[in-house]
Amino acid sequence: MDQPLFGTRGEPGYSVHLYLRKHRCRHRRDDAASTRADLLVSVHPALYSDRARFRVGLFREQKKCLYCDILAGEQADGRRIFWQNANFIALCPFFARYPTEVSIYAKRHLAALPDLSDAEAVDLAEIIKIVRMKYDNLYGSPMPLMMILRQRPSKGEHPYFHFHIDFYPIQRSANKLKYIAGVESGAGTFLNDTVAEEEAEKLRTTEPNELTPADRG
Repeated sequence: MDQPLFGTRGEPGYSVHLYLRKHRCRHRRDDAASTRADLLVSVHPALYSDRARFRVGLFREQKKCLYCDILAGEQADGRRIFWQNANFIALCPFFARYPTEVSIYAKRHLAALPDLSDAEAVDLAEIIKIVRMKYDNLYGSPMPLMMILRQRPSKGEHPYFHFHIDFYPIQRSANKLKYIAGVESGAGTFLNDTVAEEEAEKLRTTEPNELTPADRG
């Protein structure tokens, strides 16, 4: 018998989420860039709950991974992919909410960092470095952004989950920021006036496309 994914305290499916985020911002006083990381505790975050219910439902009904389907479609299309290596792929998703939003997907179906092979760990570090450097070179200054690492819950079996990383930049252009407006805050509907294919092309033509020994540290 299937157990509910979410429930009340003490019931099957009740869950508390640890949310590790890393983000870069600029201080208003001196416009200097800083990077910080936070560890947050959340019970049933709305976005996670909606996505998780859909992923679980798709896997239960069709035995399919949602993100494997997305990845297969993106590889077949190709227009929104701007960089890849042997084990990971970087693209601007067609469902992006932020301008120049980027997702990094593992090509192999795996669920969390501990599942990575040594080669995959090296390739993950490489593609994150490439994406961050492209962002900083896009407008000629450090890009203010949030980097969200998404992996399976720590307890139980979660074969539906596919490891990926999302980047949410808040810069629309060289001199404009993306602000969360009323319809986004009140209704949860994001307005994005960019086209994923065009944003991918911008990142594709922005350096670097390979790392130098100095970049690798």
